[in-house]
Amino acid sequence: MAKKTKSEHRLTPQEVFYEYLSEVLIASKSITEKETKEIFLKALRDYFEKKIDLKTVSEVATELYYEFNKPFEIESKFDRDLAKALFDATEVDWYHDHQKDSPGTKGTYEIYFKSIKEYYEKTKLLKNP
Repeated sequence: MAKKTKSEHRLTPQEVFYEYLSEVLIASKSITEKETKEIFLKALRDYFEKKIDLKTVSEVATELYYEFNKPFEIESKFDRDLAKALFDATEVDWYHDHQKDSPGTKGTYEIYFKSIKEYYEKTKLLKNP
């Protein structure tokens, strides 16, 4: 865990706990498909309820996809729809931010966003995180 200097913001006890938890989970690779799905659905719910922004959803998805799991295992072992939506969420914020750069980028953003929204709409009633 990186130490903060006196001039920097001091971490709250809760922030310290979550840093420790994150380090342990990354080291153990112990997060399951069910837990991945629950965390992802919570992030999507909070996004669609306007509690967090798209960048945060993308960052949560990136952590789940690349840090707490292995992309190959997600793609080969997880539910196909979850794997696709999770990957799309890792990319959606970048395409959102660059959609004015080209029509292709805007189209990719729309495809990724539609995929994520459809996944959320399909699964939100199955288990309310």
